[in-house]
Formats: sequence, structure tokens, C-alpha cells
Amino acid sequence: MAVKHLATETTADGLTIGMLSQTSAADLIGSNVLGDFEILGSPGPPPQVVLFSRRSGIATVDAWRHAPKPPRFGSNGPPTPPYVEPLIAAAALGLPIQMVPGYANSADVRLAIDSGEVDAVCVSLDAYHTAYQAADVRAVLRFSAAPIPGLDAPDAMSIAADARARELLETGIYMMAPMVRFYVVPRGTPAARVALLREALEKTWVDPQFLADAHAAGLTIDPVTAGALEQTVATLKARPATLSDLRSILQSH
Repeated sequence: MAVKHLATETTADGLTIGMLSQTSAADLIGSNVLGDFEILGSPGPPPQVVLFSRRSGIATVDAWRHAPKPPRFGSNGPPTPPYVEPLIAAAALGLPIQMVPGYANSADVRLAIDSGEVDAVCVSLDAYHTAYQAADVRAVLRFSAAPIPGLDAPDAMSIAADARARELLETGIYMMAPMVRFYVVPRGTPAARVALLREALEKTWVDPQFLADAHAAGLTIDPVTAGALEQTVATLKARPATLSDLRSILQSH
């Protein structure tokens, strides 16, 4: 409702800025985001990691693959990353999974991990540092080409067995990562004002005081420009078969 209001009821003068969040590639394309909005940019995605409780006995992807029963993943349901990303990764990599949605918030999932109600969770690196670093968990998989200091877990893309698996991961997780948080203004905002707002955000992302404050708050800043986000949307539109596969994966749970 808020997105629709921003697109149709807000004056396109650049004075009202929205932050959107999209985790499903099929939903992003279906929402026609470029038709309704001018994208300003994204502060960038923190890497996502899959954590297993130690009591689960799963310490590696191979142990996950051969688990005697599908590991239970806690989430608050679609369309959040803790729901979307493990399901796509499991489908792409041939891993068993039982998604347990319905938790009210990440704190409840953390309690479920601690109590043994669920075995695993997918969280951002920011959430790991603020809520899970002291928990009795271990990282088993990451969605990040770059190594994550202190976490010895393989990148999902590096263990994908074939081209289809890599395309599912790339389209459904890696390309969507910056879309978890990105800024927009309504379509029709004067081009000169859009350019100024884009420039202002790009300068903000590299401002030393801003970066210091973000670091103190445990937030990852890895900015992605408006142009790069628009290219991502164009690339996703050119993959209808993969989008259909991703939709089926998410709808089957």
C-alpha cells in the first residue's frame, strides 16, 4: 500500500524519497519498479550467511547434504531474505530443507535456534555481528564472492554443480542482494533533481563521518549506483525462464 501511494499519490518533486525492499526476482520484475520509480541507488547489501546450531551436528555443506532429515530453517516467512535465500540455495545445490516460517521477528528466530526448535537460519552479516556472534552457531555457507573475515564457510556460487545452479543463485540471490534496500523517487521527478539526489547519495556513501556512524551501528555500506541497479533489472527481465523456476521454488513451500 505504501509503495502504491508513493508511486501514484506523491508529488513527483524529489521531496519525497522511498526506500524499497525486494527479495524475489520474479516479484521485482512483476512490480514494474522502473515503470513507477526513478532509482537513486543503494547503500549496498551486507553479505548473507547460513548459520547452523552446533546441536544440529551440521558443520559443513556436505553434512547438510547428507543430513538424516531436512534441517529446519527459521524465518518470518516470505518475502524476507531468511525465507527466500535458503530455499533458492537448497534447490540450486541439491540440499534438503524444511522451512519453518511464522516467527514474528529475528529475536524469536534466535530463541528458536537457542532452544533447538529450528536448526538453522540465514542472516545478514550485520545481523550475525549484532545478534548471533555470541550464539552457539557456526557458519556453513555464505552468499558472497569475497571471503568474510572470521567465517570459514564456502561461497554458494563456488560449489554450484552446473550452469543452471549458477543461474538460479545469481538471479535469485546475488543479483537481488542490493535490492533488499534501495532508494527511489516517483517517476516524473525532474531529471535534474534526480541527478542531484543520485549524486548526493553517492557522496554520502563515502563520507567519513557517515561511514564511521554506520560502522558503529554495525551496518555494512557497499554502495551500488542507480545505473548498476537499472542494469540488474534489465538483466533479470531477460531471464524469464529462470524467473519462472524461482517463482516455482518459492511457491512450493
